[in-house]
Amino acid sequence: MRRPDKAILEIGEKHVRREIARIDEKVSVVRKLYLDESTRHDMVDARITRYFPYFLVMCAVLIAALLWMGGTMDVQYLLRDICLGFIIGFSLLGIYSTLASDRGAIPPAVTALVYLLFPPVAAAIVLALAHTVLPGALESNFVSHTGDLAYDFVVQSVRIYFVVGVTLLTINGVISVVVAYFRKYIGRVYVSIGDVDTRNPDRGGKVMMTLFGIPDIIDVESVDIEPLDDEGVFPVRAMFGLAFAMFLLGVMVCSNIFLNPYFIEQMEYGDMTLIATMLSLFLPVLVFPWQITKAIGVKVKSSARDYYVWKGMKRTIYQSFFTLAVFILLIFILMYLNIDFGRVLVTYLGYIALMAVISLGYSFLYFNRHYQGFKRGIIKGFYRAKEERIRADPEEKAEVGGTERGSSRP
Repeated sequence: MRRPDKAILEIGEKHVRREIARIDEKVSVVRKLYLDESTRHDMVDARITRYFPYFLVMCAVLIAALLWMGGTMDVQYLLRDICLGFIIGFSLLGIYSTLASDRGAIPPAVTALVYLLFPPVAAAIVLALAHTVLPGALESNFVSHTGDLAYDFVVQSVRIYFVVGVTLLTINGVISVVVAYFRKYIGRVYVSIGDVDTRNPDRGGKVMMTLFGIPDIIDVESVDIEPLDDEGVFPVRAMFGLAFAMFLLGVMVCSNIFLNPYFIEQMEYGDMTLIATMLSLFLPVLVFPWQITKAIGVKVKSSARDYYVWKGMKRTIYQSFFTLAVFILLIFILMYLNIDFGRVLVTYLGYIALMAVISLGYSFLYFNRHYQGFKRGIIKGFYRAKEERIRADPEEKAEVGGTERGSSRP
């Protein structure tokens, strides 16, 4: 048997080495994309921010199609179709977000078990209430009422599975958009707070002062961060705090639907509940900004004490006394107009219970799959923006390494 020529062996060896190098390069790319959290987050954020304008166009087309198929421009149908169009769009986006988001602190098996068990339990509760305390609920298209309890239970469970699935995908889609834009841009915004002249602000300074609630008596010297030390733990207390904030905002906004005499006269109670529930899936985008700002501990340093920016942001969103006054005024108007206040109250309480469940689910999903990466990405963006500022102006006084870890602030 003829032995291979030495030159042929050398060629074969070089070929094998090239193949090994090529495979190693591919493995390195895969490792970088899927094991390097920061790189993966940057990739996801870039895709979402790049294609989100086209996504909004798609939602607008969906809304136009729903309105065209409905053939009417009445207020209730207009609001319903707008909310429905965005929910369809964001649920599709939620599929990508669910696959691309972090694994989560709670094992996936546990969350999957909760998802499997919740709809049957909820179906049993809904049917029990409909046949006892709230017989009027049987008139709703959502509640199955054929008379066969076993069949109704199965149908009701399937309906709740579908609603919960779409809701979770929509929530993931909404959170992913907020996280992507904030993680990419908000660090620069935080750094730019240090340029605000509170005594003689320009137009941009006035916007900053209004958005972050910065008092004009504070002389802004610099901006720093003081992140909470909650790495590796599931922040249960923060989860319930965020859920309550979402619940409160949802009740504040949607009270103007349930207690508004115009909507009560023009809309069916089922449509009111549907619209308010769909609207509630998008309201948390107003809560996330101040929550993550609080977690990062963005603070304005001045000659007096430090001012935490999240407090001003929260105050800008929640105008509690004004909202309470409007709430009481609407109740008096309903009583004056002799509207069936009992039925309104029952429907309203049903929405409040539903809003509580949505808020808890929203908050859990946010903290379990998005929060830690969200926070780390913004911290990285903040320091990157500070470093760029220092390179552009070496004389600028900025303490890039001055972060205080393990904060015990509220």
